[in-house]
Amino acid sequence: MFDHVSLEVANIEKSRKFWSAVLLGFGFTIEHEDEGFAMFSSPEGNAFVISAAEKPEDVSYNVHLALPAKDRAEVELFYKLAVDGGGKSNLAPALHPEYHPGYYAAFVYDPDGHNIEAVFHGAE
Repeated sequence: MFDHVSLEVANIEKSRKFWSAVLLGFGFTIEHEDEGFAMFSSPEGNAFVISAAEKPEDVSYNVHLALPAKDRAEVELFYKLAVDGGGKSNLAPALHPEYHPGYYAAFVYDPDGHNIEAVFHGAE
């Protein structure tokens, strides 16, 4: 998946709610958190960190992060968890043959407008 990812966020509480909903649903745990920081870890040792931006207006809004899913059901689970956790739907779970046959994905904007995707590559 990845070794580690770190995002600065404009509102740590909204982002903590969103990322907790998404990542805890996929087996991550909260390794460390404080007032302006949260570090999530996967069972494989991958780390995902969010931290409060010193200047929220400086947060970059052009991040696209695609998370691998093991099947279509996991894409659908991601979408539900992400939207229930405060994300905004970008594209509901669907096939996207314009990328390649079998590309099944869902896209959600996190509280900072980052485009977060879960994708499954394959037939079912």
